[in-house]
Amino acid sequence: MATSETAICERLAKVTLAKLVLLVEMNGQLIASAGDPAQLDAEQFGSLATEHVGRLLNERELAIGREDGRGDVLHFSRVGNRLILLVIFDERSSPAVVQAQSRIARAELEAQSGSIEK
Repeated sequence: MATSETAICERLAKVTLAKLVLLVEMNGQLIASAGDPAQLDAEQFGSLATEHVGRLLNERELAIGREDGRGDVLHFSRVGNRLILLVIFDERSSPAVVQAQSRIARAELEAQSGSIEK
């Protein structure tokens, strides 16, 4: 049975056509993931992402990608005070949809009582 965090990640990956969705702690521990894990080592990438981007998340959201629209785009959202929601997507996905759906997923994750520290 999937955890509620995994179910939220799976729904986010489906509606945004994302390649991969990761929910990781600021220390790099993988909490949940959805999408095609063959794209990369989710746990290793989650740890690497939090190591470098965790410091940048004074903002609630951050998107990193190529300006020419080719290749993968990384969309980071801070969830509460200790988690990062990472959506990896390409040209099949709309950045606006990823941003809007990430906000919905973030709110759902933050609303879970007792499982996520706000």
